[in-house]
Amino acid sequence: MFYRTIKLICIVTVLYSVNVHAGMYKCKDADGGITYSQSACPKNQKVDKVIKVGTNLDFESTDCKYASKFATSTVKSMKSGVQSNEIFNQYGGIDSLSKGTINLINYVYKYQLSVDVSAERIAALSQTKCQAHSFGDVGCEDLPLSFTDRLGGCGLKDDEPLNEKKLVEEQPTKQEIEQAQQDGEKARILALRKAEEANQKREAQEKARIIENSRKCKERYETIIDQLDASMRKGYSSEQGEVLRENRRDLKKQMSQC
Repeated sequence: MFYRTIKLICIVTVLYSVNVHAGMYKCKDADGGITYSQSACPKNQKVDKVIKVGTNLDFESTDCKYASKFATSTVKSMKSGVQSNEIFNQYGGIDSLSKGTINLINYVYKYQLSVDVSAERIAALSQTKCQAHSFGDVGCEDLPLSFTDRLGGCGLKDDEPLNEKKLVEEQPTKQEIEQAQQDGEKARILALRKAEEANQKREAQEKARIIENSRKCKERYETIIDQLDASMRKGYSSEQGEVLRENRRDLKKQMSQC
């Protein structure tokens, strides 16, 4: 909190030290880190937003407007009985989502068992967390495209209202939620079945490999024993015979371990 306060003071100082018509660049690096600068972003960084200097120091007002609506949608789904993993799957899986979006969903689901906390309260708390940058990047571009399309896309000004009509219309019905849960269970069973089949296939391959190695091992010893027998048929002294027979017994014993 101390370092965040210092950072805000520094930014405010810069804002008031430049011309009122000047701007601040919000730059995003390859790792998603955010910095603010009076000058243009470095070539290796993305220009995330150009912020006009004025009296409004809430740089993320539009970002948090989108995040608030996403939180509201997520709360409604949660209150309808949708599980968090189903939310992730709805938007293409956890690997398809930004870190900020994942943090926002997880925060909402902290209240899953808190039946006394209203949906409006959770959404308001989410917006406060967003304004404090607690989730990371949750601007329009960071949220799932399938969600922001329902709001009319990105690019809104801070004072421009979001198109919520379609979002409300497209809230899942109870039947759709139940169907999604059934589909999720079917997918889980299918995944388990495929994993079991893959495991059985690996076990069969390993068994076949062991059998083949054993066969090759026995063939090698049989070849050596055949050569030894051929040598013994040519004749040998009493002393040599004892050595040859002992060697043959050892080879048979080793072959039995193949």
